[in-house]
Amino acid sequence: MVNKSLFQNISLKFIATHSALILIQSLFFDQDHAYPYLALKLFVISLILSLTFALFYPYLWQRSTWPAWLNILIASLVNWLAGILIIYLLSDALFQYIRPYLWLILIITLMIHSAIFYAFSYYQNQNLAKQLNKQLAKYQNQ
Repeated sequence: MVNKSLFQNISLKFIATHSALILIQSLFFDQDHAYPYLALKLFVISLILSLTFALFYPYLWQRSTWPAWLNILIASLVNWLAGILIIYLLSDALFQYIRPYLWLILIITLMIHSAIFYAFSYYQNQNLAKQLNKQLAKYQNQ
């Protein structure tokens, strides 16, 4: 049975992403030509983003028990693949333009994921230490 909150989270992210992409399409694309395949591409892009950020990331960072370096590597690869696929779906010309730099983009993605992970871990540890100190002080005052 599918967890109801997980389904709601994915649905909300999908709807928000799809709505934003339709708004962007209506603002920046030529309205005289209706491209049915563009609507399908927007649907697939919304699906990729919602699955990545509503399903994959919460599982990876909150429930998986892998070491930190493996979480960083997997998150970076999935993020990189999702980004490359989205760029390819948006514009083949743009994809061909950035194709020589794909490995550089992967390295930058790895570096950013590492920096953000360690900064967030430090922040989380500080908050946990504060909470534990409050509980300890409350216990000692009793």
